[in-house]
Amino acid sequence: MSASRTHLTIAEKNELRRFHAAQSDAAPAELLEWVRLKFGKSIGRSTLGNILREPVETDGDPDKAKKRPPLHPEVDVALLAYVDTNKGTAAITDDMLLAQAKLTANVSPSWIQRFKKRHGLVLRKPQGSDATVAEAATTDSAASAVDAPQSPRGEESGNESVLSASASKRQSIDIQKKQEVITWIANEGGGVASRAAAHFQALGWTLDPGMFRRWWRQKDEIMAQDATKKRVKGGGRKRLSLDVVPET
Repeated sequence: MSASRTHLTIAEKNELRRFHAAQSDAAPAELLEWVRLKFGKSIGRSTLGNILREPVETDGDPDKAKKRPPLHPEVDVALLAYVDTNKGTAAITDDMLLAQAKLTANVSPSWIQRFKKRHGLVLRKPQGSDATVAEAATTDSAASAVDAPQSPRGEESGNESVLSASASKRQSIDIQKKQEVITWIANEGGGVASRAAAHFQALGWTLDPGMFRRWWRQKDEIMAQDATKKRVKGGGRKRLSLDVVPET
């Protein structure tokens, strides 16, 4: 299942712009794959183009994405008043919130989930009861529950782990592995760098697609360093030919 589309934070957008500046020859498909591997998020081509056309952003909290006004703001206000009136005295479920909201507008279950996140609304089971009671946390800090957004500190920690793992893989790359990549691309006969990255990621490699493009450009020099050219396990469907140029 593909990752659902979402928004990048200001810091993530800036990092994407810096990566594109350093890899100006990277194709849009490779940039989208880099975003997916780096941040675990999926964006569209039009969103990518809009981000790259904008200058680096410096104002505001870099760990927050731009917030859009809620759809059906009148429902938002009415439903928040309903929750505030009934919290602690009645069992409130998502179905009840949806039914209450539809008294004003035809909203969807996903709208209810976004409403809960906007207001830090957490559904919990009180002690000694199986009923679920709604508690509204209207402060700016996110609630520490399953419906609350992930904290920026947690995102930073995850990014540091990705960078550390990537650096470790780069250090362990030897000429033989580069030859495996070149052999795989040549055997595929038209495989692009992003496909090669996805293939070798399944084998435990964590590398940017841009590295595979650079290795392919340097194929003659890399392959000449060792007369024995080993094929990647599962290959052999085609005869190795370094004249094959992968699509970009």
